[in-house]
Amino acid sequence: MAPEKEIKPGIFVTPADAIHRGITASSSLETAWVEIGLSMGYLKPDGWRFQVHSQKGKTNLFSREGKDWSDRFPTVVKTLSAALGPLPIVLDTEVVGYDDNDRHVSPARILSASKYVCILLDGLILNDEIITENPVEERIEKVKNTINKNLDTSLKIASYRSLDSKEELESLYQTFIRERALGYDGIILKKKGTGYFSRAFKLKSEITVDPVILGGYWTKDKKLTALLLAVFDHQTNMWIPVGKVADIGQNWEDTCKACLEQIIENGPINIIRPPAPPNFWINPSVVVQVTARSVSKGARGSYIIRIDAPRDVILRRDKGVANADTFDQLLEIADISERPPISGSLF
Repeated sequence: MAPEKEIKPGIFVTPADAIHRGITASSSLETAWVEIGLSMGYLKPDGWRFQVHSQKGKTNLFSREGKDWSDRFPTVVKTLSAALGPLPIVLDTEVVGYDDNDRHVSPARILSASKYVCILLDGLILNDEIITENPVEERIEKVKNTINKNLDTSLKIASYRSLDSKEELESLYQTFIRERALGYDGIILKKKGTGYFSRAFKLKSEITVDPVILGGYWTKDKKLTALLLAVFDHQTNMWIPVGKVADIGQNWEDTCKACLEQIIENGPINIIRPPAPPNFWINPSVVVQVTARSVSKGARGSYIIRIDAPRDVILRRDKGVANADTFDQLLEIADISERPPISGSLF
């Protein structure tokens, strides 16, 4: 069977996506098990996801938008080049940062980390063999058999578990709760028997969303106090405002700096007017992660869909606009099955 997408070493290919599920109560795990069923699961590392391309001693690290970050992570490249050998290999990985005391470094500050661990999540090509159509169970075994002898403290394979019951899913999730301070932010589940490009499931204890910043709000003395969050709707080609995030969290200054560098005179012509227009517009290029109480359908005259009580904004330099959450993905997170109409005045 031909692969769903053309895979060639050295040429970035859009990686597999994941469906978000917030685990806010024990019943949420039961619901997740009914939806997902038999699966392979692992603790999700909290870092930057890279697609690793290696051949003939040359290794590239491509972010989710296809940008090559190899020059910014030389120690990771050196470790991978030594471990992977000369034959063509393409891997799905996550690089996690730690400080000098082995404490996890937030993805927003990963470039300033003292050391890195590269965790191998999945395989696309191993020793010149395309394996994206192989069932997930086979792909993981192939990755292990190919690279196991070269693993060390800076190169690891995700600790997959075979989940054959709701109790095993609960056990994996409780492991995440106990160990999240070590550098994990949820669990990933892949249905057994599925190929690489099948959507996985991402289960987190808190709801996180990756919107785009489109505008800012400031006081009379020009202090930036809030940012306008939006997601793109590919069906209507419209930007949909989904809320504001205020000056909260340790990463606020980094986010503000990135936004102020992208101020533009006019906002996008294809944006639904937010309830409170911003004081200035920002080029739709800054992606952030925010933690939310929930995602819900907005009230009449307000947002069409809203991120409720967003906080803990984190600048995601590893993500481009194409990797941000979309309107349809927010509907999935909110468990809204009927698509609300996109209506409202434009600028």
